[in-house]
Amino acid sequence: MAEIKELILALFFAQTIILTQSPISISENWTDVPLNKPLKVINEGATLYVDVTEISKLERNIEKLDKMFPKHCLIAILQDKNGQSFTFMNESAYSFTNKNTSLILVSSSRLDKKTPFIKLKVKSSVRLKNVKISWSNYEK
Repeated sequence: MAEIKELILALFFAQTIILTQSPISISENWTDVPLNKPLKVINEGATLYVDVTEISKLERNIEKLDKMFPKHCLIAILQDKNGQSFTFMNESAYSFTNKNTSLILVSSSRLDKKTPFIKLKVKSSVRLKNVKISWSNYEK
């Protein structure tokens, strides 16, 4: 029954929020990404997307993308109001549209649905220029 409730919530309340209105650069040093409002977790399908279109030039070959963006090269940490941190990393998962290529970052632990995130910071072992970050929350 709880699974049906989550599915209904995801269908009606799923959302994608662009967190960086202007492109940013991400390096090996932590970069704080200001959040206009807290990020709510609807269910465990919450993910971060990093649009790397300008770097990847709309590459669709997974092997080539994996060489450009090795597994765990990009790390994001979301922090809730209680100070608890959740780590998100790229796991060789990508999202493709006609105009965009994005890295998908997933959490390494179970997300708390009751506590919204108030802080986000990111770093990458691969220098990323002119990228945008978005938050998407839906059923896996």
